[in-house]
Amino acid sequence: MKEVEDNSQLKDDRKDPKLIANLVKDGNFGMPYLPEKIYAELRRLSMFRDQLNEDRIRTINRMHREMKIYFPEYKDALGKVDGAFSLELLKEAPFPDELIALGEEGIRQIWHAAKLRGRGYSRAGEILQYAKASVGIKDGSIASKEL
Repeated sequence: MKEVEDNSQLKDDRKDPKLIANLVKDGNFGMPYLPEKIYAELRRLSMFRDQLNEDRIRTINRMHREMKIYFPEYKDALGKVDGAFSLELLKEAPFPDELIALGEEGIRQIWHAAKLRGRGYSRAGEILQYAKASVGIKDGSIASKEL
């Protein structure tokens, strides 16, 4: 409004009170909406939900980045990365070397301990083959696991 008033972009504290007085006189202002009671709660919870969603997306992106470095074949091996079978396996053994050390029976045991049911058990051998043929880097995986 200051620029419209006198066509100047300069900041001048002497102009501010005059501009504010004219805006109030003309009724050209908006009243802030401050929610009360349940509406204040809903606004706060909505903001919190947005923050949690941003954090979730950031974490998923970080996981994808780490997996592309250490196990580039992870999408082919695990299929749906956020599926129950994949998540349980990634908790215990996210890197190809760890999967190889577990072996087919160890992979199935992780899923059995998590009480997972379905056709995922038959993919243990296939996942192991991808882990054995992985071209991901091996150095730095201990620190990466902490992330």
